[in-house]
Amino acid sequence: MWGRPWYIYISFNESDVQTADDFYRYLSQGLEGHELVVWNPSEMAEEDYRREATEFLERADLFVACLSLHYMDSPNARWEVQKAVAEYRRRQGALQVLVLLVRDAFVPAVLRGFPVAPAPDEPVEAGPVSRESQLKRAAARARDLLEGIARSVELFPLPQGPAFSLTFEDVRERLLVWLQYTDLGPLFELLKRLFHPERTPDDLFQLEDAFAEWRQQSQRSKLSFQAFIQRMQAIRLDLGHLINRIDERRFRDQWSNLFAEGYYGWSPLPPVADPLAGLFLPFGEIHMPDTLNLPSQVRNDEVWEGAGTLTMQQQQEFRRHLLLAQDALGAGQYARAHALCEHVRAHIDPQSAQLYELLLLSFLKKEGPDRIIYDAVYGTGNKLNQVIVYAGRFAEYQSARKCPSEADSYNLRATAEALSNALLRLYSTFENDYILHTGRHREEVPDHRAAVSKIIQTAMVVYRTIHPYRGFLELAVNEMCNGGKYDYIQRVEIINDEFRFASQEDFGIESEIREVIGMLEEISNADDDELMNRQLRENLLFNLRAKRFRLQAQVAEEQRRYVHFTDLRESVLELVDAALLGYKIFGDENYADEESFLRFAIEQLLPNLLRPLASATLPQAIGQVSWFVLDEQGRLHPHPECRRFHFDAVGVVEKIVRDHAGRAGWMQVHPNLLEAVRQQVVAHADRRYEDMRRQLEYRDFRRPDPTEARQVILKCLREWKSAWLAAPDQAGPLLQRILLELLGERALLWMRFSPFQLLALPECTALGYDAVQEMRAALNSPGSLPEQVALRILNHNLFRRHIQPEYQRIPAGQEEHRYEITRLLLEALHQYRDLHPDPDLLQFVFDELTLEHKLRWIDIRSDAQAVPWPVAMPFGFDPVDILRQLVSQMPERFPAMEARRRIAQRRFAEQERRYYREISPILLENKRIERQIAIEIIRALKGIFRFYPDPAFLHLALEEVEGRGRIRWNSYFLGLLPLWTNHYENRFFDFDYLAERSEVRGYLVTAEQWMAHVEAQASRQAI
Repeated sequence: MWGRPWYIYISFNESDVQTADDFYRYLSQGLEGHELVVWNPSEMAEEDYRREATEFLERADLFVACLSLHYMDSPNARWEVQKAVAEYRRRQGALQVLVLLVRDAFVPAVLRGFPVAPAPDEPVEAGPVSRESQLKRAAARARDLLEGIARSVELFPLPQGPAFSLTFEDVRERLLVWLQYTDLGPLFELLKRLFHPERTPDDLFQLEDAFAEWRQQSQRSKLSFQAFIQRMQAIRLDLGHLINRIDERRFRDQWSNLFAEGYYGWSPLPPVADPLAGLFLPFGEIHMPDTLNLPSQVRNDEVWEGAGTLTMQQQQEFRRHLLLAQDALGAGQYARAHALCEHVRAHIDPQSAQLYELLLLSFLKKEGPDRIIYDAVYGTGNKLNQVIVYAGRFAEYQSARKCPSEADSYNLRATAEALSNALLRLYSTFENDYILHTGRHREEVPDHRAAVSKIIQTAMVVYRTIHPYRGFLELAVNEMCNGGKYDYIQRVEIINDEFRFASQEDFGIESEIREVIGMLEEISNADDDELMNRQLRENLLFNLRAKRFRLQAQVAEEQRRYVHFTDLRESVLELVDAALLGYKIFGDENYADEESFLRFAIEQLLPNLLRPLASATLPQAIGQVSWFVLDEQGRLHPHPECRRFHFDAVGVVEKIVRDHAGRAGWMQVHPNLLEAVRQQVVAHADRRYEDMRRQLEYRDFRRPDPTEARQVILKCLREWKSAWLAAPDQAGPLLQRILLELLGERALLWMRFSPFQLLALPECTALGYDAVQEMRAALNSPGSLPEQVALRILNHNLFRRHIQPEYQRIPAGQEEHRYEITRLLLEALHQYRDLHPDPDLLQFVFDELTLEHKLRWIDIRSDAQAVPWPVAMPFGFDPVDILRQLVSQMPERFPAMEARRRIAQRRFAEQERRYYREISPILLENKRIERQIAIEIIRALKGIFRFYPDPAFLHLALEEVEGRGRIRWNSYFLGLLPLWTNHYENRFFDFDYLAERSEVRGYLVTAEQWMAHVEAQASRQAI
């Protein structure tokens, strides 16, 4: 539910005022019940227009551009469109842009890609559709955009809280430290960005003007250094009073982000007008040096008395060149000033601090600190080496008081500060963020790791060789502690109960950080050490919280767009590593939970097990990332994905808890953590299992691949078992889930007979899962199903889901499938014997052997004996013996006479089909071979009758031997008169039709006696 007003900015040309008003009227009708706030520029001063418009656009939800032919002719309209598009890109969908086509006009390039209403080429005015209809369509399109924003916010809420957890007093502390810098220009620029334009105090502008005027005056006129310092101290004192009096309400809404962007180099810093404004240009008296630079053996040789002193001509030349250099510096001719000083150094080479101060200043002014730093990072570094040489000589002669400068070491500090600021400006141009740029985002920005490392080394060189200045070194500590652009931790290990960090660079990360902190401590007094370390710690913690917030926003935006570009696990692990490094370097003693590195780290790993902070702030986790799983024995184990990063999640959490609450605390946390992971594993397995079961119900292209489905369900089974072993006292529901799945009651079948014993399916064995062993282990566990019940369920499912479907898929009458059918029959028999005595299994076998749905199994010889069908039977299968056992074991369900009747009917039908198929009804066409077939059929029919005395089986034989069939059995006299003698061909087959006729007639007369005889025989021999 949208709980605030809709802010709508309608931009239009003066000629389209009526259309804009009517559009708003229809839109308000469509959004009845919602409060609308619309931009109203009427009666507004021109100088306030863009400022007020900017503030409204920063919170607007919809920007409507009323496009007509002369819309872009207005400067304000062009500015509004550009500002709205910039806000659209910055706010990533929180502001929607709609083009209202008032009159037929060309859509400018800046608005292309945004939705057009009512429709392209259908303007509101002078169009083919009525004006009211077009306005209603446009209002409906605008309403859809606003409702889309509301749905997006409800489904994918952005992270709550400040983007940068920096308090106002923290900013005040750092601003006061900034007062110690030689150049106050960047401080004034930062303050002007922080203050709201309407609430900026006039004192700030007055102090800035005073500072700029004094800087210009100091370069135009020859001021003493003492006057310069006194005036600068007065400006600093007034600015310090102003900073101490600042009220947070005077700052902009996003003041913390603005401060962090400039202070920590998050975004590129704007270029400065004069990066060397902090230098003091000396215009004092030139001191004449007494001696030149000579080798030590010459200076120590008493024979050369007076050697190394300057002549009068050299002194005059020295003075003249340095005065000319001072004038050239004042006139801005820095190359000429440097050339004059170089001439003195090359031809006279005196021991003068003033000379090398001018060399240093002229070289800095000529080259500029940005070029010097760029050459040091990407080039040969010769320019920085030149600065180091000049600064070294200057410091040496100044300490020896040889032609000392009136500014003492002030310009060395200013040089170090200028180079440090140049390092910060170059550092801020890198858009890398190792937390955000993971996964597919890693390829979006170039790799500047080598450049950042070189910048840190350069900052340390400036500290050691030019002047001990803290400037960029604070940011270097933050960068090496993983609070900046790159990560420097390859992996975290726990050795001797301590966190150890393997560095990605060629140096020890901890020792390097402590070395830089030691440098900072050397230049601060004892009272400031604690403040400096606290600020360094706060800098790191602030940056990590800001990175977490930006990562949450990035992940929320990806979820809103249904894309997954960020490697969330890698990003969160990098945050945890940085927090652990901060804990190792700065510690957590005497800090509340809100400022604890350990708390920050464990919030990402155990958000659901932490209590809210004292400020009622809930633990903040990023996304749904699992860090723990259960192994095969139900023990807590790191997630398999952690191996990719060499991260022992269990060991790290245990170490954090023990450091915070001791071993007893871990003993309390471990069971709760195990139970939480167990519930998480069960819930995750249940979701995946139900989803796969739902997919398996499909019978079209949506049905998943069988191997893939089995892998998913197998993983669920293993996770259920791990959860069961983790809490055996709560294993009842899990055991039933596992057993019902293994018994085939739910998704898949996992075992079958082979056909003589119960084995796991080959698909399970290939995946390393023995379903039979797992079933037996589950049945032997407390709280399991009764074994008889489980076996009955398994038997039912094997027959219903395996044997019957396989049997139905086999086509009838194809001998090549005898192996499969025989296997199914044997599986049914062994299921009956080994699992559960289900009569349906035997009925299935009995029906196949007697009714012969698929193949023929039992033949009847001419002597009325049942024998297996004359083919090779796989597995040594004897159908006659199987049928005899079925009849003898269950005579009421499987009567012997019923079995004989079924078999006899099938054999009689075969003989009858053979008779009509192979013997022609035309007597003259039948030769000896047909006679032989007929004799075989007659004899077979007699055997069938004696197997089951049904008179119908002899009707065909009787018709044939009585001469009403298709074969002539008697002979003819002279081929004309029939005789009662056998055809001459009958003797070839030992066939006497007269005797056969008598025998057949006798069978028919005594059919009842034969039936009684067969029944008695069947009762004795079963079949």
